[in-house]
Amino acid sequence: MTHRLSKTRFLDGLQCHKLLWWKTHERDAPELSVDPQLQLVFDQGTEVGGRACGEFPGGVLIDLPHWEAEARVHATREAMVAGAPAVFEATFVEEDVFVAVDILARTDGGGWRLIEVKSSLDLKEVHIPDAAVQTWVLERAGVQVESVELMHLNRACVFPDLSDLFVSEGITAEVQDFLPRVPSLIHEQKNVLTGGLPVVPTGSHCRAPYECPFQGRCWTPEPSDSVARLYHGGARKDRLRAMDVRKLGEIPVDFDLSSVQERQRRAARTGELVVEEGLRAALEELAGEPQGSDVGFQASGTDSDGLGLEPAPASPSPLAFLDFETVAPFIPRWEGCRPFTAVPVQFSCHFREVDGTERHEEWLHNGPEDPRPACAHRLLDLLEDVPVILAYNAPFEMRCIRGLADAVPGLAAPLTALADRIKDLLPVVREHIYHLDFQGSFSLKAVLPALVPDLTYEGLEIKDGGEASAWLFRLLLHPESIEANRVDRLRSDLLAYCRLDTLALVRLLGRLEELAGV
Repeated sequence: MTHRLSKTRFLDGLQCHKLLWWKTHERDAPELSVDPQLQLVFDQGTEVGGRACGEFPGGVLIDLPHWEAEARVHATREAMVAGAPAVFEATFVEEDVFVAVDILARTDGGGWRLIEVKSSLDLKEVHIPDAAVQTWVLERAGVQVESVELMHLNRACVFPDLSDLFVSEGITAEVQDFLPRVPSLIHEQKNVLTGGLPVVPTGSHCRAPYECPFQGRCWTPEPSDSVARLYHGGARKDRLRAMDVRKLGEIPVDFDLSSVQERQRRAARTGELVVEEGLRAALEELAGEPQGSDVGFQASGTDSDGLGLEPAPASPSPLAFLDFETVAPFIPRWEGCRPFTAVPVQFSCHFREVDGTERHEEWLHNGPEDPRPACAHRLLDLLEDVPVILAYNAPFEMRCIRGLADAVPGLAAPLTALADRIKDLLPVVREHIYHLDFQGSFSLKAVLPALVPDLTYEGLEIKDGGEASAWLFRLLLHPESIEANRVDRLRSDLLAYCRLDTLALVRLLGRLEELAGV
């Protein structure tokens, strides 16, 4: 059986022959299923491609299914002969290699410009072989390719002026340098496809230039005490492997480690949760109290009897716990936004009152209008007078609020002041706690199951931020793509996910207080 290569398969082969084989021979593999996040990338990429074609008036689109290769090739030739100034998805097949060129534009000299369109903000190394295999096929098809360009999104473009949405960079020289490699690479990849599953060791190529979806078939999960779990291990992991050290607990005492890595070693050696003495002081500092003060966080029902400490008084003000969800359109939609600007469209906020009781507030935008004014007003209504606002990986929340300040200048001062009051729980955990079940990560999704095991995301329809962002994009900007009877349920699912994110912070803080004895 002859297997036809496409430019996408060609790039798969450059990354890993196993990936190429699986994508060709197991096209229905579950690893290749399209989830909401990937579908959003596809949809926005299609929108970017359509906008790019709009830069070439009078162009002809080869609007036929990709599997009708011969018909597409014939339609391409007809458009070229008929004098089309540009052909979109121009299709050619040579030596069993299929390419569909994003834009093939006619030049004044009678030749053609091959233009590859990408939904990125920059030229990347991986774009060169992508364009090179197309050029190689077109030259064999007798097409005079005078120049090769990469057309990508312009980071300087600001809505509503989309006249400079794209930037074009000439890559003819780079493509010409790569072209001599193309025939041997194609021959090599065809040989791979005619044989059995290749044997390829795992390595950095599994994640570059893109994440391979089949990693679960190749990689054996590392145990929680493996040296591979060393936090920001880098060259240290390589040195330890060269010393034949495979477990964290086996790392020599005189081996240089960071403070976080040293906690990992201690946890592995004892098999117990490591809690540093400085945790209490860190929590007090988070509350805005001087270190050493007995005034700190007081969780409802916490009792310090038996620890030799006086019970800590409750905080004089309520604590707020904040989490945003955002959308980041490839093509900007709202005033002042650039490509990929992350715009908050939802937030959850839990409060812990001075008496230990809890309450919850939430907000979710509705419709395609600019969400930032409504978000800013609602946020200030809830938080303008709250002295301490906690988040996890707080720079994200701070960027969201400062973005709101830019978008709603009339509220810039109180929003900026609000952003300055946000404090981060993540470094408190990272610098004072380690549990082997963290698996070398300090993300909330890694920390929570180890410290607060009774709180889980498993029962939710939406389980992570990427999935939430994808559904928010569709709900707000393309509601027609969602079945009408599912809209209310989707909003409920989105609220439930974001709500659990801030409830998780409340419970995590309570657990930290318990460990610190405050």
